Amino acid sequence: MHEDSHGDVDGFVIVTTLNAPPVYDPGGLSSLIDDFAVSSPDRWETAGAALLDEATAWARARGAVQVVVASGPHDGPKRAALQAAGLVVASEWFTAPLES
Repeated sequence: MHEDSHGDVDGFVIVTTLNAPPVYDPGGLSSLIDDFAVSSPDRWETAGAALLDEATAWARARGAVQVVVASGPHDGPKRAALQAAGLVVASEWFTAPLES
């Protein structure tokens, strides 16, 4: 959780460590961030960056050697913040509802 200068929560991140799928093979544990949000798009550069730093430090302390962050293609500010932090797109998933 991240708080702004007024003490209001302006973002959160949930990170877990797990064995990496063979496709990644980073040589150790992977850390997965799939719940990561800030209160407004302009907060990615500040709150988002701080949360990512904290989450990766937490994961590194637990033996993770890689971070994987879920982000949709429609989330430009989040993707820009991730790229600014040195992350690169590794894959995108395509989905469709299954009709019965």
